[in-house]
Amino acid sequence: MNLPFKIALKYFAGKLTFFKKWNSIQLLTAISIAMAAAVSLAAIVILSVLNGMMTLVGDLNTQFNPDIKVSPLKSKVIELDSTTLGQIRAIDGVAEVAEVLEEVALFEYFDKQKVGKVRGVDSNFLRVSNMEENLIRGSFELQREEGNYAVIGLGIANELAVNLRNPLEVLTMYIPTRKARVSFGGMDSQFSTTGIRPGGEFAIQKEFDDQYVFVPISMLRPLLSYPNHASHLEVKLSDENKKRKVQKSIRGLLGEEVEVLDRFQQNKSWYKVMQFEKWATFGIIALVMLIASFNLISSLTMMVLDKKKDISILKSMGLENTAVGSVFRWQGFLIGLVGAGIGAILAIGLIFLQQQFGLIKMQGSFVVDAYPTTLKWQDVLLTITTIVGISWLAALPPSKKAEKQLLEL
Repeated sequence: MNLPFKIALKYFAGKLTFFKKWNSIQLLTAISIAMAAAVSLAAIVILSVLNGMMTLVGDLNTQFNPDIKVSPLKSKVIELDSTTLGQIRAIDGVAEVAEVLEEVALFEYFDKQKVGKVRGVDSNFLRVSNMEENLIRGSFELQREEGNYAVIGLGIANELAVNLRNPLEVLTMYIPTRKARVSFGGMDSQFSTTGIRPGGEFAIQKEFDDQYVFVPISMLRPLLSYPNHASHLEVKLSDENKKRKVQKSIRGLLGEEVEVLDRFQQNKSWYKVMQFEKWATFGIIALVMLIASFNLISSLTMMVLDKKKDISILKSMGLENTAVGSVFRWQGFLIGLVGAGIGAILAIGLIFLQQQFGLIKMQGSFVVDAYPTTLKWQDVLLTITTIVGISWLAALPPSKKAEKQLLEL
C-alpha cells in the first residue's frame, strides 16, 4: 500500500468518526457518500427492472415465435414440396419443421364481428411451439373426427363472446379472395366464407390474444388457392449451438429469396429499443451523479484548505507534488467507492425482496402482478465503476490545488 493511499485512508476514516461533533467538511463528505449511494441504488434497481421487463417479454415472445423463422423476402408466400421440406428436416440441428399460412380475416360470432388474422398450421406445429402451454380453455386439437376446430386468442374470444360449450354455433370467417377485384357484388364475390367450431382459447399477451385464430392449414389452403404454399416455416432446433449452421444450410437450400431469422432477429427492433431505453436511463443517472459531484469538489477543496499545514509538512519531508495530489484523488476514490458500495448492497437487498414478495405492484392488467426484476452483475460492476470514476474526476481540481500549494511552515 503506497503512502498517499495510507494518508487518504487515515483522513477518510477520521472524517466519518461518530465519536465527535462533525464539522462542515465531514458533513459535506457524508452528503457526497449519501448521494453516491442514492445514485448507485437508483441505477441498479432501474436497470434490473428494465432487465426484468426484457426477460419477461422475451419469454412471452418465446411462446409465440419459433427458434428459427423462414419467410419470403419479396412475395407473400413460399412454395414448398415434400422433398424440400424433407431436406430441411434432415439438416443437422433441426428437430422439426412446421408450415404456417396466415391471412387477414373478419371473424363473426352471432351478431358480433372482429378483424384479426387467421393462422393455418399443420400437424407438426405443436412440436415446434409452446402454444399448448398457453391454452386456458379447451384443446389445441384442430382436426378431430367430427370436423375442424379453431383455437381463438382470448382478446378475440372475449370481444365476440365465444362460448366453447355451445356446439351449435360456429365462428364464421370472411377471408379475402386471392384474385378478387373491387366490385359492388357484395362480400360473396370478394371473400371466401367458411364456418368452424371454436375448440379452445389461448392467452399469451394482448398483442397476440387480440389478433390470432388458429385453424388447420389443410382447411385454409383451398380458401386462399394456395395448394402447397406457406407464409413462413417454423423450425425447432435440437441443438441451440447449431443455430448459425442451420440458418446457413436453409439459406443454401432455399436461396436468397428467403430470410432466415432466429428469435433475437425476429424481434430485433424491439430489443434495440429496450437496449436504448436501458442505456439512455443509465446515462441520465450518470449525469445526475456528475452534477452531484460538485458537492464532492466543494468538500475536497475545503479539505485542502483545512490541511494546509499537513500538506506543507508532507512536502518538507520530501513528498513530491504529484504524491500530495494523489492523497486527495484517493479521497475522491474512497468516497465514490464507499457510497457506490452502500447503494449496491441496498439495491441487491431491495431486488431480492421484490423477487420474493413483489413489494411494488404494477398498475393495470398485466401478465404479472409485480414489477419483474433481473439482477445482472455486469450492471452492478458498471454502476460502481462509473460512480467511482466520476468521483475520481471530481477530485482532480482539489488535488491540483494541493499540488500547487506553496510550502508554509
